[in-house]
Amino acid sequence: MVSEKVCLVTWGHDPLDDRIFFKEALSLGKVYPRVTILATGPRKIQHVGEIKVVSVGRSRLFPWTMWRLCMAARGERAHFYHLHEPQLLPLALFFRLLYRVKIIYDVHEHLPEMIRDFSTRPRKVAALLAAIFSQVDISLARCADAVLVTTGLLESRYARIDSRVVAIYNYPRTDLFDGTHKPPEALRRRYASSRIVLYHGQIGRMRNIPLLIEAVKVVAQRIKDLKLLLMGPVYGNSYRAQLLKLMRDKHVHELVELLDPVPHQQVPDYIALSQVGLVVLPPLSVFTKNIPIKLLEYMACAVPVVGGRLPPIERFVRAANCGILVDPTDSKEIAEAIVRLLEHPQEAKAMGLRGQRAVQVEYNWSRMESRLLAVYRELKEDSC
Repeated sequence: MVSEKVCLVTWGHDPLDDRIFFKEALSLGKVYPRVTILATGPRKIQHVGEIKVVSVGRSRLFPWTMWRLCMAARGERAHFYHLHEPQLLPLALFFRLLYRVKIIYDVHEHLPEMIRDFSTRPRKVAALLAAIFSQVDISLARCADAVLVTTGLLESRYARIDSRVVAIYNYPRTDLFDGTHKPPEALRRRYASSRIVLYHGQIGRMRNIPLLIEAVKVVAQRIKDLKLLLMGPVYGNSYRAQLLKLMRDKHVHELVELLDPVPHQQVPDYIALSQVGLVVLPPLSVFTKNIPIKLLEYMACAVPVVGGRLPPIERFVRAANCGILVDPTDSKEIAEAIVRLLEHPQEAKAMGLRGQRAVQVEYNWSRMESRLLAVYRELKEDSC
C-alpha cells in the first residue's frame, strides 16, 4: 500500500456512478489508502466502505459551484486529481500551476457528437457549438498528465495531444455481473409467471423507447406471458406521461412497466430475471461511437441480446455471436428477434453463454483495472 492520496472530482455524475465509484474508486482503493470523491449535489460527507464521498452542493450560478468544488479539492491536498467532465479542466490548469499535482482527465463519451445530436438549438448552431467545444476541449486536455477514454475512437481523437492517452473501457465487473446472481425472493415472486424482456438505461426522447413499446404489441400476439421492463431515469414528467399514454393507446399498458432506476449493485437482480436484453439505440452519430455498457452487462449475465445494427453494438454481438442484430428503426424486426429468442430457449441460452464467456475472457473490468493502476503508477514514477 502506498501513501499518495487520490481525489476523483465530478460535476454532473452521481458520486456512486458505476464507472467513478464501483470501478475506478474501488480499484484505486486497493492500492491507495485515501480515496475521495468530490461531487455536486446536496451538501454532505459520507463514507461508503473505505471511500470518502463529499457533496459540496450546487448553485444555479456555475462560478459559485465551481468555487465550492475548487475549495473542496484544494482542502483534500491530494497527489492525484481525477476529473470527469470538461468544465473541470480549468481546475486542472490552476492546480498544476500552483500545487504540482498530477491531473487525470476521464472522457466518458464523445461530447461533440452529443452536442450535435441532443441539442435543442437549430442544427447549424449545434454543429458550430460542437466544433467550438471540440477545439476548446482538446486545448484544455493538454493540461492533463493523462487522458483516459472509453472507446478506440476517443483514443484517436485525443492522440494529437502530448499527454498519455489510455483506453480504459467501461467493461463490467464480473464479481457483480456474473450470471449466477439470485434476485431477492420478492422480486422473483413478482415476475414468476412472466417472460421478461429488459431495457435498462436512460429513458429519453433519443432512446427509441416508443419503438420498443410498438414492438411489444407485435410480440404479445405470439407470446402471452410477456413483460417488458423499462428501467432507468425518465427525463421529464411530460415524457413519462407521453410514454404512459402510448402504452394505453397501444393496449400494452399491462405488459410494460416503467421502473425507477436502482443502485448499480441491484441492476444484476433485474438482468438475472430476464430472458432478453434490449440495446436498440437509434442511428444517431453519438451512438455510432459510444459503447453501450448495458450490452456488456447483459452479456456478463448470460442474457442474449437484441441489438441495433450500429458499429459499437455489431462489433461485440458479431464477435461473440451472443444475440440478434436488427434494424434499430424497424419495430417489426425488433419484435421478430424477441420472439425468436423467446420461442427458441436453447438457442437463446447458447447465445447468452457465448456472450458471458467473451466478457469473462476479454471484456471485463479486471483487465481495465490493471491499465488504470498502471497509469497511476507511471505518473507517480514521473514525479520522483
